[in-house]
Amino acid sequence: MLISALSVAAVVWFGYTGGYTFPLIMVGRPIIVGPLVGVLLGDFQTGCILGAQLEVMYLGITNVGGTAGTDACTSSAIAVAMAILSGLSNEEAIALAIPIGAIGQIFRGFEPVIGDLLQPIPDKFLEKDNQFMYSVSAFLCHAIMLMPGTIITFIAVMFGGSFVNSVLDSMPQFILDGITAVGSMLPAIGLGMMLSLLWNNKFAIFFILGFFVTKYTGINVLFLSILAVVLATLDYYYTPKKMKNTAEVREENLVMADSGEEGFFDE
Repeated sequence: MLISALSVAAVVWFGYTGGYTFPLIMVGRPIIVGPLVGVLLGDFQTGCILGAQLEVMYLGITNVGGTAGTDACTSSAIAVAMAILSGLSNEEAIALAIPIGAIGQIFRGFEPVIGDLLQPIPDKFLEKDNQFMYSVSAFLCHAIMLMPGTIITFIAVMFGGSFVNSVLDSMPQFILDGITAVGSMLPAIGLGMMLSLLWNNKFAIFFILGFFVTKYTGINVLFLSILAVVLATLDYYYTPKKMKNTAEVREENLVMADSGEEGFFDE
């Protein structure tokens, strides 16, 4: 269990670090964290399935400025780990991810405090014009700053499995059925929140088409996604309005070329 807890904590730390230190802000998303945890714990399939479902659930949740609603990285890592190590169903793991994400976000609030306390260390090397030590110390300070969520993940995976199992074993069956139902609905809620931000009546027909094609034909989702990309491309480049605008631009360029007028960026 120690190795498993350390492995999951390392994934969470990597997810945090990608957004702070490296230009890899998406590595902390459930779609990445889930498969990574699955690989390290020996169940890649469960990691992929839960990562995708949790990603759909969190699609409609965004962190704006200093306002953060939940910690998707921590909740995804712990939920996938609990599903693999403790035998939770996918629905139970998804339902468990919600409170974990809220608790994880509370502990992530300590990160700026730790960062402020450590900031004088790289500043000293900067004053001495020691670029190498400044870079090393800045990276290490960031690594230490991101430890609260990592430690919480380690503790949850190390000691939480038996606790979760004992709680689930003591619950009546109707409560477990309710948890399963809620877990099944959460990805749909996340997708609905995303659609509420992106909805456009012009594209409603495509949404309806995709729903009924999936419902009644059983087409593979990957193929349906590729088909959606093709339809989106056709709609963008070959609608009459777009073609008219393109034709007008070409005509304007021809007029400018015939008159010898130079463009704004021409030399």
